[in-house]
Amino acid sequence: MVWTTKLPKSTPLPMGADAHLILVGAGMVGASLALALAPTGMRIKVLERAPQAPEVDLTLWGSRVSALNAHAYDVLAQLGIWDALPRVTPYQKMHVWDAEGTGELEFNAADLQLKSLGYIVENHLVVAALHAQLQNYSNVELQYGCEPVAMTEPDTQGLRTLELQTPSGKQTLSVPLIVAADGAHSPLRQWAGMTTREWDYGHTALVTRVGLQYPHQKTAWQAFLAQGPLAFLPLTDLDGHQQQASIVWSTQSQHAQTLLALPPQDFAGELQKAFGNHLGQIQVLEPVQSFPLRQRHATTYVKPGFALVGDAAHTIHPLAGQGVNLGFKDVHALAKILIEAYEQEIPLGDIRILRKYSRTRQPDNLSMMASMEALKRLFSARPLPICWLRNWGMRRLNQQAWIKNALITHALGESLPLEHPWRA
Repeated sequence: MVWTTKLPKSTPLPMGADAHLILVGAGMVGASLALALAPTGMRIKVLERAPQAPEVDLTLWGSRVSALNAHAYDVLAQLGIWDALPRVTPYQKMHVWDAEGTGELEFNAADLQLKSLGYIVENHLVVAALHAQLQNYSNVELQYGCEPVAMTEPDTQGLRTLELQTPSGKQTLSVPLIVAADGAHSPLRQWAGMTTREWDYGHTALVTRVGLQYPHQKTAWQAFLAQGPLAFLPLTDLDGHQQQASIVWSTQSQHAQTLLALPPQDFAGELQKAFGNHLGQIQVLEPVQSFPLRQRHATTYVKPGFALVGDAAHTIHPLAGQGVNLGFKDVHALAKILIEAYEQEIPLGDIRILRKYSRTRQPDNLSMMASMEALKRLFSARPLPICWLRNWGMRRLNQQAWIKNALITHALGESLPLEHPWRA
């Protein structure tokens, strides 16, 4: 997954341009895209709303974590980030079950000749490593405390102008291409006049870190409950202790509000009843955070001089942890297309090249979103015949190794070649 093997080049900026492109949003997806483009020599401005880079204090845990698949690993490894991450947790097994019946599935990396099925990372540690790496490129300017307030359509020179509020006052920048990585509620997407198809799940995700009586055994656990899925994502500290997990409990919003009102000990009790005794007694270690769940998909990803990536383009239910993995696939696709255009001195905002990105990513993202929606509906169905059929199907699937392994390979993001570093 090497995007370019050519030496950096110094292509003159278009007349009136302040950079070759602006990237709005320096989270995992936005900063990864900037770092993928940086070695080309193109002049990039990265605008971040946060006042400063994330602080790294390994005595504390980040409140938001992600389960990265093989493709996301590849992206970060190619960017030179993976070895810079101070704390990651590989998981080698996945245990999924229907709490309303007897159906269960077990996935094992060893069955696929893999070292791991995935990695749990703390989002802020990935972002901090990306920002540190970006500082090594003089052609990349990372500005903090920036709040975009307006964006124009392309002018006769093909330049879009972005007006922003910075710590030192108002600033206006003109570039051939603006890439929005500014999240699910992207103002830039709205200013560009891009519509979305979306619906409210009526669910809220509850997130916190918990202590476990028994080691998690490098296993990710997911229970499908009557009101929504509950995931336990394993966390291993720097001393190798395996008795913590990050939980994501997606449940009906009214139920979520009831749970949020509970003191920590009572919340732990409800969590224990929902999850069972798989990992022994559960202790809540930090305040519970919540966020509403809404599926959202932009009807188009590109316009002349403008593109969406990551959550600005699509958000899905977290039940299979695929959200940020789709974002890394966006990074790979768009970086490849922009680098080819830059090396051929094609304007980066040319709608013809941007449509290549859209044609590559939009169908794949839509397919994953449809799969997640089907899975959610299947496990939220309560009629007895459907419950019976669902549990029977899970038991049968668990006995069919080749089908089960094909499913998990797809979830890993690609068919892994024999020489892939994930191979055992």
